[in-house]
Amino acid sequence: AVLVFLTLMLMLNWRAAFWVTSGMGVAILGTLAVMYFVGTTLNLLTMVGLIIVVGILVDDGIVVSENILSEHERGLSPTQAAIKGSESIAWPVIGTVTTTIVAFAPLLLIKGRIGDLMGALPIVVAIALTMSVIESIFVLPAHMAHSLEGIERRRREAAIRDVQHLEP
Repeated sequence: AVLVFLTLMLMLNWRAAFWVTSGMGVAILGTLAVMYFVGTTLNLLTMVGLIIVVGILVDDGIVVSENILSEHERGLSPTQAAIKGSESIAWPVIGTVTTTIVAFAPLLLIKGRIGDLMGALPIVVAIALTMSVIESIFVLPAHMAHSLEGIERRRREAAIRDVQHLEP
C-alpha cells in the first residue's frame, strides 16, 4: 500500500492518491471477508490472485477519481463533480472488470486435483474485482467530494483573509 501510494503521488494529487490507496485496501479487506464467508482459504494460489488484481483495483480508483477531478475543474461543485464523474465512468469500469472476470472464468472448468486448486483463483479475482467496483463507484466519489469541499473551503477562507489583510 505504501508503494502504491508513493507511486500514485507521482501522478495524482495527494488527496486522490490517498483515497485510491485507501480504496484498494478496502477492496482487499472486503475480498478477504467475502472469501471467509464463501469458504475460500487464504493460500498461495489465492494470494497470487490478489496480487494479479491489485493493479486493476488501483486502476478503477484512478479512473474514477481523475474523472471526478476533471469534472470539478470544469466548474462543477464537489458533490455534482462526484456524481457526474462517477456516473459517466461507471459503465466503462464495470465493462473492464466484467471482461477480466470472464477471462478468468474458464479456470473453473478444469477438473481433478488441479481444478480443485485452480478453481479458487477465478473466485478470488471475481470477488476482488467486484469489491473494487463497489468501492470505486459508490464509496470513492463520496470521499472525493468531501476532499474537494475541504479544498474549496480553505480557498474561500484564504480569500477572505487576503481581503481582510488589504482593508485599512
